[in-house]
Amino acid sequence: MDRRTYMGALSAAAGGAIAGCLGGGAQEHKPGEPVPTVYLESMTGVTSESAIEQAHLHIRDVLDEELGVPAEVSTKEINTMWDELYNDDRSRHLHLDVNPDMPQLLEPQNVLRSFQAQRAGANGLGNVNQYASCEFTNLVNEQVSISDPEERESVVHDAVSVWSEDVASINLFSMYVRSVYRPDQVDIADDTGEQGVADRNTDLFIRDMTPADGDTIHTNITGTAMQSSTYMVNTPSTIWGTVIHSPLVYFDKNRELQPYLATDWEINDDATQFTFNLREDATFHNGNSITAEDVKWTFEFINENTAHFQEASEVPYDSIEAVDEHTVEFGFEDPYAPFLRGTAATWGIVPKDVWLDGGAEENPANVELDPIVGSGAYQVTNWRRNELLQLEPYDDHWVDAEGDIVMRTFEDQTSAVRSFEQGDIGVIFSLGGDLAANLEGEDYAELVGVPGFGDWWLQPQHSFPVTQFREFRLALSEALDREYLAELLTRDDGEIHLYSAPWGEQHPFYPEDAEGLTQIAQSPSGDTERAREILEEAGWTWNDNDRLVYPEEIDTDPRWPAGDAPTDHPDEFPCVE
Repeated sequence: MDRRTYMGALSAAAGGAIAGCLGGGAQEHKPGEPVPTVYLESMTGVTSESAIEQAHLHIRDVLDEELGVPAEVSTKEINTMWDELYNDDRSRHLHLDVNPDMPQLLEPQNVLRSFQAQRAGANGLGNVNQYASCEFTNLVNEQVSISDPEERESVVHDAVSVWSEDVASINLFSMYVRSVYRPDQVDIADDTGEQGVADRNTDLFIRDMTPADGDTIHTNITGTAMQSSTYMVNTPSTIWGTVIHSPLVYFDKNRELQPYLATDWEINDDATQFTFNLREDATFHNGNSITAEDVKWTFEFINENTAHFQEASEVPYDSIEAVDEHTVEFGFEDPYAPFLRGTAATWGIVPKDVWLDGGAEENPANVELDPIVGSGAYQVTNWRRNELLQLEPYDDHWVDAEGDIVMRTFEDQTSAVRSFEQGDIGVIFSLGGDLAANLEGEDYAELVGVPGFGDWWLQPQHSFPVTQFREFRLALSEALDREYLAELLTRDDGEIHLYSAPWGEQHPFYPEDAEGLTQIAQSPSGDTERAREILEEAGWTWNDNDRLVYPEEIDTDPRWPAGDAPTDHPDEFPCVE
């Protein structure tokens, strides 16, 4: 995501001050008394940030005018906000977010694990809404060890059903992946598949996008992909994981798993052994052969340093063996079904000797790579942290990529659009809908887009009141005008969703016909009457000033004390022991 501060009336510092002094975690919630102010926080430095601000303001108005709960909106820079969310700092109750359609999230484990109970609390482990259900957690643990695909899918659906019944997330509508390119500079294939013209589409870079004029394509690149050449430190990105480096397997433009560095693979019946046969002619960008030992070292290095790599989770290997120069075998004591789609497809292979020489063992989060030696269809010719990534095709790769690529970061999308209008860049990935509208009808601009498998959702914090209460989350969901929000955030290209789920309808593990899911809204435009009925049925009332009042018998204590985590309270959360 691109970064900059928006909302001129409030600086990020002001937003932080509001949160720190008045945030929900510092409030006193009492049974039988009015619900205190609800705080919403909007990320800055993201695509469509002004539209996201407007959406938060709509939700504020729904809370205040329809449900009788005073609400305030503040802003915060995305990295700061994520750090606080991951540590359960309790300075906001609600925030709008999108579950992105990164290929590695096609593996359900890579989504579900983030919301397990042991990841909630003040521990930095990435549970963004502090959802903590032992029933859900146990089902997620169970599906990992099921080798039969149909049986595993059934248990995944059981976990998703629990999530949905709990209204863990307030889903709104599908995300829409929109980009724009200049046909005078860039040729795009007619068929870019389900992933479309997106910076997450490996096939786009290596096969389906070529220069129309000259030999170079100029594009934008999101800042999260440019923080380090030790690419595991970044949020996993296609450009580093499958374009500059080659993984064993990858997801193609239609989200189907395909061989890549591995020509084929075998999985034993109980999913405890995965054997990959490597391409015998594959080389790194320095000309050295890619061997099974490099593959073994790459996965061991990542697994030993998950504390440094935010999106890497520890994989329970029993062994990783280089059987011969071009055969590698991964062994597990118990079945580990997510390995192929979730691990093998995520991490591109790096040269063991180069990384050891660069200090990988001494400083794993900042390996000195000069030059950067990859294994992918493109090699790096120039890289400046948070500024520039310049690539050229690697001639000895088995895929014949065409054309150099220069990717630049921009202060914001407005700057990227200005550069596009001037002809300095030929492609903008992940273009916000508000800026796309300004380019419609321009003969030099071709707007393209596809629906993603992730959803826009409103994330409620589950660790403290008032959003820890299911009936409150459900009532708010019923009251929201999804049609208005979809127009703001997707220009009506997003498909309205009325069920709670950890992913959208296009995800391969979304239950057919929403079977087992809980409908969390009856009307796309909102139903205030139904929202109030839900609260009334649970014993909530309104005072003479039409302010929402807690039931007399409700327990308003947080689910765990601030600064703690469910792991500190195994009696209440036995699944974390």
